[in-house]
Amino acid sequence: MITMVDRNKLFSKTILLPLLVLFSFLLRSVSLSGIVTEGRFMFVGTDAFYHMRRVLYITENFPSSFTFDSYLNYPSGFELGWPPLYDQAIALLALVLGLGNPDTGTIEFAGAIFPALLGALTLIPLYYAASAVFDKRTALISAAILSLIPINLSVTMAGATDHHVAEIFLSTTAYAFFLQALKYGGKANLSISDIRTKGKELLNRSDPSGKAMLLSAGSGFVLAIAVFTWLGSPIFIGLIGLFVFAQLTASLKQERFSEHALIISVTALLTALVIVIPFIATVVRPGMEFSGMFLSWFHAAYIAAIIIGILVLGILAGYVVSKKLNWYYYPLIVAVLTGVGIVILRFLSPQFYDNTMGGVLYLLGDATAVLGTISEAMPLFYDNGFTLEPLWKTLFIFSITGIIGLVLSILKLHRDRYMPEMVFFMIWSLVVIVLTISQRRFAYLLAVNVAMLSGFFINMAYVSLAGSRTGYRTTKPASGKKKSKSGKSASRAANTSASVKEPTGAMLEGTTTPVLLAILVLILSFVLFTPVYSLVSHPGVPDYDWQESLIWLGANSPETSHYLDPSSEPEYGVMSWWDYGNWILYISKRPVVANNFQTGLEASSRFFATADESESNSILDGNNVKYVVTDNKMYATKSSAIFSIAGEEYMMGQNFDSFYNSLDMRKTTIAKLHILDGSHLGRLRLVHESPNSQMSLVFNEDEEEGTPIKNVKVFEYVAGAKIYGSAEPGDPVYARVRVTSNQNRQFIYENMAIADESGYYEMRVPYSTNGDIPEISTDPNFVVFLENATVVRETAVSEEDVMQGNEIQVDLV
Repeated sequence: MITMVDRNKLFSKTILLPLLVLFSFLLRSVSLSGIVTEGRFMFVGTDAFYHMRRVLYITENFPSSFTFDSYLNYPSGFELGWPPLYDQAIALLALVLGLGNPDTGTIEFAGAIFPALLGALTLIPLYYAASAVFDKRTALISAAILSLIPINLSVTMAGATDHHVAEIFLSTTAYAFFLQALKYGGKANLSISDIRTKGKELLNRSDPSGKAMLLSAGSGFVLAIAVFTWLGSPIFIGLIGLFVFAQLTASLKQERFSEHALIISVTALLTALVIVIPFIATVVRPGMEFSGMFLSWFHAAYIAAIIIGILVLGILAGYVVSKKLNWYYYPLIVAVLTGVGIVILRFLSPQFYDNTMGGVLYLLGDATAVLGTISEAMPLFYDNGFTLEPLWKTLFIFSITGIIGLVLSILKLHRDRYMPEMVFFMIWSLVVIVLTISQRRFAYLLAVNVAMLSGFFINMAYVSLAGSRTGYRTTKPASGKKKSKSGKSASRAANTSASVKEPTGAMLEGTTTPVLLAILVLILSFVLFTPVYSLVSHPGVPDYDWQESLIWLGANSPETSHYLDPSSEPEYGVMSWWDYGNWILYISKRPVVANNFQTGLEASSRFFATADESESNSILDGNNVKYVVTDNKMYATKSSAIFSIAGEEYMMGQNFDSFYNSLDMRKTTIAKLHILDGSHLGRLRLVHESPNSQMSLVFNEDEEEGTPIKNVKVFEYVAGAKIYGSAEPGDPVYARVRVTSNQNRQFIYENMAIADESGYYEMRVPYSTNGDIPEISTDPNFVVFLENATVVRETAVSEEDVMQGNEIQVDLV
């Protein structure tokens, strides 16, 4: 007979959960309208563009990917550390949608829709994770909340084709399997003796022990997939080791020994290790056999080390029990042995030690010159002082409900005598909280825990309003002498398994659950309508000026070779700040010196920061650069990062605020290019600028309004025609020409030289005056004159003069 409780559970899983998944997918698909521009897909953020670059290659060469890209860190190229599985999954979807032969539009559509699909599907493992820790209704509420949390929406909406959505999906799925395994292992009172005696029963899904073992193996399988998806996956694996330590400590305090938690953990990690080893053997690269930055034997060794650590933790716990020591000796012994082990590891395997500690420090926000300039890598509560704004932007009202839920969960943890599922969930939550506080970028992982914590709080609030004092009636297995099949008494089961959770009848009468969920979704949708709609309808794609400029660059610059076979060096590169490298690479299909992997940072920062033209030219020559792209932000807001990475010597001993407001700032390459349109630079000329201006600057005190500065500008690096001649010794000599840009904006290009003691001067100019620069026009002649304008000469400059560096003599005496 199906009871009301069973009917309600069935309705929740078969009707409400699919509806929530569908709602979540449709909500995340709204952004499709904002990422398609004139028939082209524009993806969200920056790294999404590089994923799509790899997806294009993999789709044509499925399942092969490339591990070296000659279009990055130009001209040296760059060894890629990103694992390939995420991009392979998108390529597979593209092949399915394109019936084996997809065009570029189909591939880009697959890349755009994939994060929305994966983000919506994440609600399913979240449901099972939350139901293992709390109950079915909390699970449904949690799923509804996750679908609306801003930070989750921002990384799972259509077009957000970065691997963050895979991190969320895989970690939640792995932990859902793990939590369910713990639940069934506790019910079966799974023990080490069962491993020896049960045999095939451990593979029987109808047996609780078998179900626990199969679920733990499923967790390990997903963890193995995570290894080939994200280099940060050791976080997910190491968290299980922390859980075992916490659970054994809590169990010893409760005078019991959680054998099933130990077995579930080892089974999961052994499964992961068995799957990982053969694949690592096929992808490991010469010279990188033990690197944490590439798929290597480090990952297999790391999993093996965690397994060994867990076994040692179990042996130590058994020792404490056998010697009848007080429970607190256990964490003390573990702490001492961990310290000794770290010291030994540092000497026996320094590479493994460096990779492990380096990864930990990086995740905790170890301050480096580069990380200090990345906003998403900043601490959660710091932005030039304490702030709560990032917390509110990422989690909104759920930051409050999540904190309340965390407090209630801690109370529940103690009340339920440290139930393993709850201990794991708390360790999971605390680890991600620490990561997020260290680097705000990890808020997308925290969103899952916040959703579960908020769901728990809201459910408890409902129960309280319904008149029930608690959300659960806690019962324990009856104690007695009745033996289980494994020969253990039920009293021992009471000590080793968690309390059984049974929702009170008031919570599940009639259709209370679906009605509550419907009301909750309506209320949350109303409260979150404005920020949620704004988020999904205005995805963070490159703005119009960047799109227009990069499309122009791709169409009007010489095509480079090997774009989809990046093993050979292409003809030339493009210089810009690293924030824009992936955009240039994908939209313009041109090699970049610096990109979002922080490649080429030294060359890029020194180029834009220097006031020495010979240094800037040397950098461009050394990197075989043909085009330079700038924007307003590089001068107005990103220049602090540029000078921070370039070094203090470029600010001539001043702090940045003083330097930025000084005349010295106008002498830097970024100012000469973007603000002065290339004046005082002899080999860089403006060839394209975007239509819009969002910044203006006052150059002269008598100006009533500032001069508008176009948002994005493209410059071509040329040999420059050399104008030389004679003048009075020490006289400044100027060369000027009026230029009209592609936006019909007129400006004066100027360069200057000072005659030496013999009266000789020379300078280079990058503009021709014979009308051969596409979309750019100039006056018919350069005007060359002395500072006091007593002597004025005019001279024409041909495009051949500019491109070949020909000499033009103009004497002023």
